[in-house]
Amino acid sequence: MPKLNGLELCEKIKSDETISHIPVILLSAKSEQEDIIMGYKYKADMYCTKPFNNDILREMVRSILDNRLRVNKFKSMIEVTPSEVTTTSTDEKLIKKLITIVEENINNSEFKVDELSEQVGLTTIILNKKLKVLLNTTANGFIRSIRLKRAAQLLKTGNYTVSEVTFDVGFSDPKYFRDCFKKEFGVSPAKYKEENISNP
Repeated sequence: MPKLNGLELCEKIKSDETISHIPVILLSAKSEQEDIIMGYKYKADMYCTKPFNNDILREMVRSILDNRLRVNKFKSMIEVTPSEVTTTSTDEKLIKKLITIVEENINNSEFKVDELSEQVGLTTIILNKKLKVLLNTTANGFIRSIRLKRAAQLLKTGNYTVSEVTFDVGFSDPKYFRDCFKKEFGVSPAKYKEENISNP
């Protein structure tokens, strides 16, 4: 390839927030152990040596896609809790950055997806694609989820009314807040507060 070799291209892909979620399989004639280790150091998802078997390559692709689906199902069950994410990879750093930005604007009911996209330097379309792949949600759903989880944290303290929490986490419509909260946690905000204060 002109200008870049396969390792450099792989690293470039994995370091770019807009495309780092795309799986990369390196196909190489270099088959020494050191070469394979180097491939993984450059963040390849898999390393396949030439001459390669089509069936093996096909199963590699299938394995990557199946694992990605399983990870997505798992991640969709995980609560992304505000201020509790430790990061290392490019994608994890992006998630941490997104959480921080939402937290900084938590009580601003006018804070929307386009502002979030602008602050992380991605288009709304790319941000939605990234969050769909990484967390099985949209950017709007991500913002709402962080707001609701912060609301749950505040309600657990017993120091705030449901009405106070509603506006503190950026909801301007109490009914919409109650509906979203119940959908997220299975109970109304008042019930959630009551249950968590009586059973801390």
